[in-house]
Formats: sequence, C-alpha cells, structure tokens
Amino acid sequence: MADESRDESARVTIIQPAVPHYRLDLFNRLAEHFGARFAVYASPTDMGVLTARPDAPGWERLLGKTLRFRTGVEWQRGILSVPIRRGDTVVVSGAPRGLGNLGTILRARLLGARVVWWGHYLSPTTRPWRHALRSLLMRGAHGLLFYTDDEVASYRATASGRKDRRVVAALNNGLNLAPIALHRLPYHAADRDRTLLFVGRLTDKAGLDLALRALARGGEAGVTLHVVGDGAGKDTLLRLARELGVNGEVVWHPATTDEAEIADVANRCRMFLYPGDVGLSLVHGMAYGLPAILHEDRSGHMPEIAAFKAGKTGVTFAPKDVGSLWKAIADSIDETERLDQMSDAALETVANDFNTARMAQRFVEAIGDINRDCGTS
Repeated sequence: MADESRDESARVTIIQPAVPHYRLDLFNRLAEHFGARFAVYASPTDMGVLTARPDAPGWERLLGKTLRFRTGVEWQRGILSVPIRRGDTVVVSGAPRGLGNLGTILRARLLGARVVWWGHYLSPTTRPWRHALRSLLMRGAHGLLFYTDDEVASYRATASGRKDRRVVAALNNGLNLAPIALHRLPYHAADRDRTLLFVGRLTDKAGLDLALRALARGGEAGVTLHVVGDGAGKDTLLRLARELGVNGEVVWHPATTDEAEIADVANRCRMFLYPGDVGLSLVHGMAYGLPAILHEDRSGHMPEIAAFKAGKTGVTFAPKDVGSLWKAIADSIDETERLDQMSDAALETVANDFNTARMAQRFVEAIGDINRDCGTS
C-alpha cells in the first residue's frame, strides 16, 4: 500500500465498541502500514470465541467497560480520555447507540483532528431515533466510510448524499482469506455429501429455527445440516430439533475461530445456509466456495449481502417461509454442475473485494483522500 499519510507524526486512531477476531487481520495490516502512530481503542466485551484471545495486540488500547442503559444508549467508560491532538485522524464507530461517539467527534474537531465516521448506512434493526442520531454523527465527520460499495451508492442516491462533497468510501467488509485458503479443499459438488453449512452466532437474527422446520418438512430426503456456532438460542434450538424429530439431520459443532476446525466441516458441505438476516457469515461461507441459500429480502440483511448475487452465487427463498426454504434446498442441492459454477463465482467475489487485504488498501486510500480533501495533504 502506498503511504497516503500527510504527516509522519500524525496519529491514526480508531475507536470501536470491541475488537472481534475477524477484525484482527485488518488492524494488523493497518498497524504495519502506519506503524507506532496507529492504535485501536475498544472496551472489553464478551462475544464468546470472537473476543477470546490470550494476548492483546500491540496496537490495542483498552477502554473501560461499556455501560448499557434501558433506553438502548451505551457509554464506553474512558472514551473521552482517548489522546487526540491537532492533525490526528480519528475514526469513530457509526453505531448510533454509542453516545460517546458524539462527544468524541465534537472533541476531535475542537482539537483540530480529522474525523472519519465508519459504520452501516442502514441496517434492518435501525429505529428512527437511531437513524437520526446516526445522521447527526455522519454530519460531524470530515469523511464517511461505509461497509460496502452498495451502501455508498444508496447514500449517494439520497438528496443529502447527492449534495455531499466529502469523501465517501467503502471498505467492503470481509475476512482474512489466508487461513481459509490454507485449509479449503477444491469444490466439486458431486463429490460432496448432500450437506448444508451454517456458521455464526445462534441468535434470533440467525433464524435457524426455520432451517430445522424446513428439514422436518423435507422428511427423509437425506439432507444434513452442520451448525458451527454457539449463542443464547442454542438450548431452544436443541429442544426444537428433538420436538421436530430432526436430530439425525443436524450435526452441532461448537463455536470456533480455528479455520482448521471450521474447514473440517465446510469441506464436506455442498451449500451454505443462513435462514435469517445474514452478515459477515455469508462471506465466510463464500470463502469456502459454498453457494449460499438466503432469503430474498435484501433490505432485511446486513450490508455484507452486497457480496451475494441471486442465481450467480446462490439461491433465495421467501423470508420466514418454511415451504419456500425447503423448495430452495431441494431444487438446488442436486444441481451439481450449476453449484460448481456458483462456487467459482463465490470465490472470485471474495478474492476480488470482500477480504481484509483489500479492506486495508481501501482504508489507507480513504484516509489519504480525506486528508487531502481537508487541505492537509
């Protein structure tokens, strides 16, 4: 990556609610580029295996615990004590419930730092008050970083987006492909069992109960679902599987960030299934070359749905419709030649755009553009 920094002493500081495992490679790459001037401030957060690691990276700085109030507002203890000086670039989380982000933006601007807002443009769970707060945070920044190019296009299509002359860019949220490529086996659908992969946290958003009901609808069709993940909803899902009589069609695997363990499951599967509102799990499945089965309401998914093209990298079903989901499974799982083509398209998509190497390049380019746009190149 070409060095786009404007000042060898100016710091690049990112403030996040947490540092999950899937962000480590991106931040490692940015630390390699910016050196000692780079730091990420975050609160200790329990996200299971996603935040469990023995050693903190050299670029990580811990804030206090996050306080959560009944109104949905959150406050990261210590957020207003993050070191900021004139000429720095401060990247704040776009999460609207994080009230400290607003204070950080105001403080950074008063101190003469450049502010970059980084977050979702819209998400299916956004409430009106959160959208209003998100818009306020965006207005206070010198530049905007969205998760995907599709979000940039959506923003630019609005009246405020068309008038916005700031740098508006996207990282195309992705994963570190190196460990996946190391363990991924060549995909030939006809050589694999009639199996589906789900990987992700077991929450209501995942909609995994719909998958269990669809398998029950299919009866003895010989389709197996592998579930890699844990979460608050696991016990309920285990009970439902017993009630539906599909225990023999579901294999439960613990949550893990070890790609060797994930690959041991993914390399057996023909397709990736996420019945609910998919996010980064989609990129994970596609990185293993698995065609995806997702519901067709793109507005209901997280921004990473931008990586998916119906009919090219997978198939769709009607949201929350058990019969439609089972039909999507039954109609596609034995179309092995078509699945091979979809697998190639999925791998090409993540290799070109949705990976941490490309994210780091885009981040550095965006920071350079924002600093030049502010007249400080």
